[in-house]
Amino acid sequence: MVPCYRQKELGKAIALLENIKPSELNPLQELYKLTVLEKVWAEKNPEKSAHYHAQKRGILDKYDAHIYYRKEVTPLFKKLDTKK
Repeated sequence: MVPCYRQKELGKAIALLENIKPSELNPLQELYKLTVLEKVWAEKNPEKSAHYHAQKRGILDKYDAHIYYRKEVTPLFKKLDTKK
């Protein structure tokens, strides 16, 4: 999923990720999935992006993982986004 995102193969990333059920992933993997989907839909369909953001927030709230996300996941995606 991240290679597709990193290489700007956004359609491929969407196709791969939207077919994965949450039950097939652990919560951390689901966070990465939702973050990628939120980002790739941001320009194309802001409503869909907001939907994925809300799902991501639900996981962060459930596992009290906001600090982890901010310290670990956000910097990774900032780094990936600067390489585009």
